[in-house]
This record gives sequence, C-alpha cells and structure tokens, in this order.
Amino acid sequence: MLYSAHLLYLAADAPNPRGRVLVAAGTVFGEILLWSVAITPFPSSGIHDLQIPKTHYRLLGHEGSIFGVNISPKCHGDKYYLASCSDDRTIRIWDISQFDSSPPTADGSEIKRTGFGHELTRGGGCISVGWGHGARIWGVRFLPVTEESLIELLSISEDLTSRFWTFNLEQKGAGSIELKNTATYRLHSGKHIWSYALDFERGLLATGGADGRIGLIHYRDDQESREEAWDMDSVLAQIGDSREEPGEPSHKDKKAHDAFKEYAALDNDCFAATTTRGRVLTYTLSQKRWNLVGQWAELKGWSILASWEDSGLIALGDRNGQVGVLDTVSKREWWWQSMAGESGKVAGVFLGSYYILTTALSPTIFSLHSFKMDRSKSPSVLIDRETLSLHSPARAGETKFLVTSLAVNQETNYLLLGSRAGTLGIYDLSSTVRPLWALSHTLVHPTDAITSILLLKPGILTTSRNGEYSHLSISSPPNICLTKTHSLKPSLVIEGAGQLDNLTLWGFRGKHFMVINQASQHEAHSVECGGAHRAWTYRLNEYFVWTKAGKSHIARTYPRRKLLQSGLHGREVKSIATHGDLIATGAEDTLLHLSTLSPTSGELCLGTVVGTHTTGIHALQFTPSGQYLFSAGGAGELLAWRVRSVNEIVLRGACEGWSDLRVEGFDLLPVGGGGGGEDGVLLAIGYSDSTIRLYYFSPSTGTFNLVMKGTYKACCILHIKFLPSNDGILVAGTDGYLSIYPLSDPCSLTSLPHPLPLPRKSVEKRVHQSSIKALKVVVGANGVCVYTGGDDCAFGVTRVDTKYNVAESWIVPRAHASAVTAVLCVGGHVLTAGVDQQVKLWKVSEGGEGIMVEAQEQQESAVADISAAEMVGGKVVIVGVGVDVWEASARL
Repeated sequence: MLYSAHLLYLAADAPNPRGRVLVAAGTVFGEILLWSVAITPFPSSGIHDLQIPKTHYRLLGHEGSIFGVNISPKCHGDKYYLASCSDDRTIRIWDISQFDSSPPTADGSEIKRTGFGHELTRGGGCISVGWGHGARIWGVRFLPVTEESLIELLSISEDLTSRFWTFNLEQKGAGSIELKNTATYRLHSGKHIWSYALDFERGLLATGGADGRIGLIHYRDDQESREEAWDMDSVLAQIGDSREEPGEPSHKDKKAHDAFKEYAALDNDCFAATTTRGRVLTYTLSQKRWNLVGQWAELKGWSILASWEDSGLIALGDRNGQVGVLDTVSKREWWWQSMAGESGKVAGVFLGSYYILTTALSPTIFSLHSFKMDRSKSPSVLIDRETLSLHSPARAGETKFLVTSLAVNQETNYLLLGSRAGTLGIYDLSSTVRPLWALSHTLVHPTDAITSILLLKPGILTTSRNGEYSHLSISSPPNICLTKTHSLKPSLVIEGAGQLDNLTLWGFRGKHFMVINQASQHEAHSVECGGAHRAWTYRLNEYFVWTKAGKSHIARTYPRRKLLQSGLHGREVKSIATHGDLIATGAEDTLLHLSTLSPTSGELCLGTVVGTHTTGIHALQFTPSGQYLFSAGGAGELLAWRVRSVNEIVLRGACEGWSDLRVEGFDLLPVGGGGGGEDGVLLAIGYSDSTIRLYYFSPSTGTFNLVMKGTYKACCILHIKFLPSNDGILVAGTDGYLSIYPLSDPCSLTSLPHPLPLPRKSVEKRVHQSSIKALKVVVGANGVCVYTGGDDCAFGVTRVDTKYNVAESWIVPRAHASAVTAVLCVGGHVLTAGVDQQVKLWKVSEGGEGIMVEAQEQQESAVADISAAEMVGGKVVIVGVGVDVWEASARL
C-alpha cells in the first residue's frame, strides 16, 4: 500500500536522450521504491509515450510506515539525495546519485518480507539518520542549496513542531554524516501539523494544523540571526585588557581567572555585564563590540547587577554592602552604604523608577533608596538621594521575606514587593511613619517565588516560577485586599512578563528559554540555552543573553513568528456551554477555551485558553448567574472556575477524582448557604462506572462536599439532569433507558455530616435501543418533556409526569443516517444533528393522540463527528471536529 510519493523530472541530456520522471514511493510496510520511466514525446500530437519503468532501488531501514519522501534536485555536481520520514520518528537521508548505473531490481516476487527491521537489501546508501521529533513525521522537504557542501531540509510532525535540519557533505566516513536539527518551531496546539508551504525567495514557512491555525515563520531571517558566543579571552583581547591581574603569575589557580557573572539589558542594542574579577562591561550588538566601563576591587567575587532600561544607568551591589549607580555612557559613578549598620554583601538589588531596594543576606529591614537625575547638566548628575528603611513584611513565626521582585506605582505611590515564598507585600510610600511598615502581606503564588510584578490599569499582574501568572485587583485603603480576577498556568517556568500589543511571558521549559505570546497562545521564540540555572537577561522582542560553558551567548529574538489565523482546538470539541455572549468549549486536546461570537462575521473570537485539565473535557456548564463555570472529563476530573469575562477566569476548586473513571455528564442547581453573598451549588455527577454522586460546592471555600451517593446499573452514565421542578434527577446512559430518582428537598443537602444513599428510582423507561447520546429537558404543557438522540439513529420525545411517575415515549426511527449526538430547542422547534453531518429541524406538537413530530428542514454541516450544539445570541453553534455557526430563524 502506497503512503507517500514524490516525482522529479529529469531533462534529457547526452547519456539520456529522452526525458525521464524519477519516482520515490514510500509504503505502509516501511520500504521505499525508487524507479524511473522514460518519456518519448510526439510533437505532432502533443502526446507523450511512457516507456517500461525501471526500478533502481528498494530501500529498507525504517521501523514504520513511510509518510513522506522527497528527492533533492541535482546538487554539488551530480549528486542526488532522497529524504524519508516515518512513524518511527526518524528522518533518513539516502544517497541515490548512482541510480542510473544501478542494476535493475527484481519485480519483488523474490522478496516477500516487509521493510521493518531489515537492513538495506540492494542499491542506495543511508548516509544519515536524524532524531528529534516526538511523534509521527508527516512530511519532509529539501530546501534550495545556499552553501557549498551544506544541505538543508524541513520536516513537519504530529508533535506540532516544524524542524529545519542540515547535513554537511564534507564529513567523511560511511554513515558518519550528522543530520543536525538547527531550528525548531511550535505555533500549534493539540495534535498534528497537516500542511505546509515554503516561499524560498523570501524565506517564509506557512504551516496549517488540526487546530485550524495558520502559522507564518520568517525562517531565513531567524537563521541569519543565530547566536553569537564569546569566551572571556576573546572579550579581554578586544578591550585590550589582560585575563590575569597585574603582578599575578600566569600559573595562578583557575579560580583567579575572570568569568562572566551577571547581565542586564540597557536598550535594544546594548547590554551590560559584570565579571568575577570586578569588571563592568557593555556589549553593542550592532557593532559586535565589547567595551570596558571600569573595574572595581569591591566587585571581585561578588556583584549584583540591575538596570533602568533605555537610560544608560545600571545599579550595582558589592561585597562590602555598598550600592552604586553607574552611567555607562559618561562612566560617572555614585556609591553609598546600602543599609545602615550592615557591612556584608548586598544580597539583592531591585529597581523601580529611580528607586533601588537593597537587601542583606539575612534581611529583617530593607533599604529603599530614591534619587533624581539632573539632565540639565552634561553629563547628568545624581541628586536628591534619600534612603528609607522598610520593615520586612514577614509576620511572626514565618520565614523571612526574601525579595525576588519589585514594582512602584507612581499614581498610587505604592511599593509592591514579591517574595521567594510567593507572598506579596504592599507599602505606602506617602506614609510618614519610620521605618515603613507593610500595609498588606498576601500569599499569591503558593510554593514558589514571585518573579515579576507588572503594573496594569487597573490592578497588577504577577508571575511565578510555579508556572502561574495572575491578574490581581487591589482595593482602596485602609483595608487593602488583593483579589485574583484571572489566573492561568502555562507549561512554563515563568521568569517575567511584558505587555506591548499583547501579553508576553518568558521563562524556561527544560533546556529552552521560551517567549510565549499569551494572547494568541503561540511560541514567539525559543533558544536552547541549557536551562534556568545560569546568568541571563532578556530584552523583549530584541535579544536574550546567557552564560553557558563559560561563554557569553547572545541570540536575537525579533518576533519572526506569527499567526495568520488563530484557529480553535487542536482535537475534536466534545462539549460547549454558553452564558449570554460568552462561549466555553472543551476538547480532547485537554484545553478549555473562552470565546465570544462576532455579531458581524459569526466567527468565534478567542479570549482565554486554559490548560489545567490533564484529560479531554467532556462536559461544561455555567451557573445561571454566569459567575461560575464547571468543567469535567477523564480521570474523574471536575473543576470549578470563577469567570468574570472572556479574559478573566480563576480556578476556585477541584473535586476529588479517580484515574480510572470518566465524567460524561453532570448538572448543577444553585442553592443557598454559599457565604460571601454567593449561592452554593449542588452538583449531580454521573460516572463511567455507573455511580451517581451529589456534591455541594461552596464558593467561599472552594470545596466540594459529598452529600449523596449511589449506583445506577452496570453501564456508563452519559447524562444526568435536575428536573425543572427540582424534585428529582433524570439519568440516561448507554443502556438506552431514562430513569428518575426523586429528591424531596435538594436545599437540605448542603450541610450533612455523612452522605445519604441514593433513593430508589421512581420512573424507568426504555427509549432507545442503545446509548442516549444527546438529551434536552424542557417544561411542556402536560409535564416534563425530554428530547433525546440515540446511537440507534433515532430521535425520541418522552413526556414524564412526575406526579404519577408515568413516562410515555414517541420515537422517530432513522431520523439520521447515524448516531444523533446533539439536540437543541430553537424557538418553537427542535434541532438535531448527528455524525452523518446532517442538521435537521423538527416541529413537535401535542395533540389528542399524543406527540406529533414533523420534519421541517434539513441542511448539511461542514463539521465532522458533531458532539454538541448550543444557542448564542440567536445563532446556533455546532461543535465537533471544527465549529459551525448557523443563523437561527423561524426555520433554520
């Protein structure tokens, strides 16, 4: 079975008077066949005659099916190469230059084995094997040759990455050529990059994924700005200085040699660095030149460095407790004792707008230094310096407050300090009390340090090494209170944040320094630096500097990657919930999306993306007020979210889970006793092991308390609903039955010392032959009406009288050609949709003989595997493998 192929036309030449087509074909059995066919043209008729094909090589070696092959154009004289990729996650390069002189290969009748696990049988040589992708590789492509002896190629994969590779033909020895991964890009989410296009002239790569995104990469510009690396000997030679101190013997111990210590960004073209021998250096990127600002004995072996960006000023802390301000342009300097009565090392230097906070190694009091720069003089002069003592925010019995970040709000005159323990202290700089005490001390990020504080309007944004960032609102004095309005946890050890057009986060993931555009949820840049434990600095959208193996490395980080289309989920959408114009969707890619619907184009406008779930999200529901959203899925996960807007969501609680269970359906009922002015929520949850559990969720504490438990049957529960009269719960599962369990007083279930058993069923009615895939409960003229869609392709209407415990059903068999997976009330009609991608509108009416169901209209949806549908602002949103938006009218 053929999985992939590539054709290359070879023009006629002296040895071959007829043109030929060279064909590489990859099969499901792991083999690659290389063959050609000669073409004889007939000019009078315009018809070409194909000669008998000739098989040149049968290439074996891959351990899986061949998903992509590509033949290179003739290069470096008379060389041809073949690249192949497979679901064994390897890329192989074959030398096929001698295919013309290869003996004919047999028709294959003598070889009945697959290609898996076998060595090369005849012809062609595998000269290189490349590893790097974490999943199946879907395609590979050679790039035009730009350098002598260097071949470049591209690959795309199921692992969401596109990778560029090179191999050098000057490497000697059979099988010894290294296929090197030179660049990796990740702009998609979920699974699969399915398509790509290359513009060789402009150096552009466009990729399309299963998430609907279209990404654009300026790969040539990116590769031309590859990192620079400087060792200390090269730096000292450039500035005309010596590695050894005057009078030191050259055989001095290696520890006496100079090395890079700290970095700080100055502007878009320059950064500063300190060394272990007390030197202060600057580097200009445009000139690729180092300059010596000065050398201080007090900075030997210990130096703390920070900068006020775009001012040319840096702050330094030394081993004797002094803090200094240095103008890197004029080389003027100002030094003073950082903390009264402290002569030890300066442990930290944290900067605000012409503020310096210094800490000692064992701080109980911090020093805040303020000053002004007199720009009327040339060079500028530091004036009006003041020092203010601050009491540590740490309360009695707590560990010391170790400062890790600082921000000064000039409008409110607040000083904000983040600590290594994840707490945030707030000081009022307008206060006349000395020393200054903290107004507030709040735990914001448990377990790890606050790495940055970004001032917003209104509120602030904090980031933490625990991978979380949070938006916080700050109440007015005297009782200052911090409230989380938004909190997410990308898969990143976050070290900082910045906001120009969009929120950008940066930090470390494994051995890579990553820059993430949080608004569009894509990787804006990545640099393999070795990990977080090293000196480094970053200038947003400009450059990243770090130390590795004793060298200073510099990489440009211009924004060369962007999304042309934002897309949605990377795998099939399994659930949707709406409140007003807010839409929540959950998918098998484990992501929860908050979106709104554009009133003009009808497109989903993406807001926040949440990646807290570890499995696919199968059920979503808002509370009637829209303040809370509950999400559930595999591993028994059920999470509660506080939602304020499409861009503001905070995790408020997590219910107990079970790794071997799934939650396919749940329902909620607001009840009293929530505290804090918010109603509590009673949740009825159906599990895949046929158990039913009722939990009470308290918004004030974020806890779930089990109040009732029982077992349905021995089948998976797919739907569970509170009846409109709140006097029972309706259950539907894979057995095709509708069952009702009575509840006398749900509000009394909010505070029970022990969970109650589930009462006996009052109603049980078989509606479908197998699974009930869709369910909608409404109040009818003669009781409760339940609309259902089944795996048996039927649409069902069931009328339930809870007073007399009676249920009657009317079935429309073969309503769809496959399972009915979505049921929705649209005006006075009922909409159904199924796996057959048909959307149908039905008129349901009650007459003397019972329920009458009449088909009204039928349309086809572009969404495959439809899973659910909801109404949003008069429109119908259908989800599955994609999203469809339909205008809802009297008739669809």
